[in-house]
Amino acid sequence: MRWLSCCCVVLMVLVAGCERRAATLRPQPITSPQALDDGEIAVDSAPAREWIGKERIRVRRGSTNYRPTGKIALLRAEEPTDQTCRATLINLVRRFDSGAKIYYMRDVLAAKSDRAVIWVNRGSGSFKYVRADASHAIRSNIPKEQAIQIALDFLGKNHLIQRSSGEEIDLVGVSEVMNRVTRAGETEPLEEFRSDYYVGFGRRFNGIPVIGSRLVVRVDGKGDVAMVEGYWRRIAIQRLERVETRSEALEELLAGDVDLRKRPIAAPIPRSKITVLDAKCGYLAAPADYVQDRLRPGCRVLYRAGNRANEEPSWITIPLEKGVAADAMLGSTVKQGKLAQVFAS
Repeated sequence: MRWLSCCCVVLMVLVAGCERRAATLRPQPITSPQALDDGEIAVDSAPAREWIGKERIRVRRGSTNYRPTGKIALLRAEEPTDQTCRATLINLVRRFDSGAKIYYMRDVLAAKSDRAVIWVNRGSGSFKYVRADASHAIRSNIPKEQAIQIALDFLGKNHLIQRSSGEEIDLVGVSEVMNRVTRAGETEPLEEFRSDYYVGFGRRFNGIPVIGSRLVVRVDGKGDVAMVEGYWRRIAIQRLERVETRSEALEELLAGDVDLRKRPIAAPIPRSKITVLDAKCGYLAAPADYVQDRLRPGCRVLYRAGNRANEEPSWITIPLEKGVAADAMLGSTVKQGKLAQVFAS
């Protein structure tokens, strides 16, 4: 008897156009927010249009030279409490699986049943819903454009995120899951097909993107939503003090800043040997398990240090605010604690 195996490969699909990467020299940064745009898409769903507050949604470029300059207003993020996290969890349970049992595991509040798994992170308020019966093996004949509209309609109807004044939702990318069927022990595929799409949305405040903040919706082969996750800190105060951003080239910051050399660069490296391959600049949102009270300007930079082409590139966080270290701008990890009082009511 011959056995078949199936593996899944996630491929990034650019929403519009082709992405180009700098080879050795990166062009001068562009300060206009319009440099982020790669077109617009009409929104079909009325609830989605109401949610984003527009008839069309902008598409963000996968790679861009945009960088905020001059004086930038800091944003204060609302620190989630156990009560607000519990409220988020209850809302998700009511919408997607009213029979799920609520419990907690260290730094997350969670709910689980035979039909779904839901969690909310206590540090950031980030959340995720996964349908338990979702499969990556169902062939999809849904075009990418339809998957985007399905995701928009789902978010518009479920009100998982509330827009703040000055906040704009944009489309940051679409990826697809490709399945490859092979005979056991062989590499040549018998069949290849697409099963799922992951549609990602981001946000901008007054035109400046919030890097690391995203909503991701998985659309399965049947056209149903099988998963949604949100890394989306609520902005409590949009205009704190204004800070001056650094104007030096990213290569210069990498080569000359002692704090940035601590990790992962161990010793000073001449600027001529640093190659910036990609950079995503704006307000930086910390990872989900961090408590972050302010969003500050910075960049996530993909770079290579050295002259060898096979040198493995690395990502690093660079603050654009003068006098602020990378570790300090992201906040701190959430402290573990007992949650018995959360469920007292």
